[in-house]
Amino acid sequence: MVTTSESLCACTPVLTNTVPASVSFIESHEVGIVKDDWDEHDIKTIVDNADKMCSRCHDIRSTLTAEYAVCKFISTEVKL
Repeated sequence: MVTTSESLCACTPVLTNTVPASVSFIESHEVGIVKDDWDEHDIKTIVDNADKMCSRCHDIRSTLTAEYAVCKFISTEVKL
């Protein structure tokens, strides 16, 4: 098993239940399927849409790095 971020960084779509905190990210970026009681039909859906989902994973993977998070934090201007 790999973490959600490891999967996405490897450009592999995610199939998960609704428990992880990353559910809204997965759904909003359409990089996998979030569903309780998923089955083989959901796996087939990922296979059938692999090109699109893998491309989306590729597009967002740079935003999952520590470097990206630090740069975002540094570039955020704080006003007191």
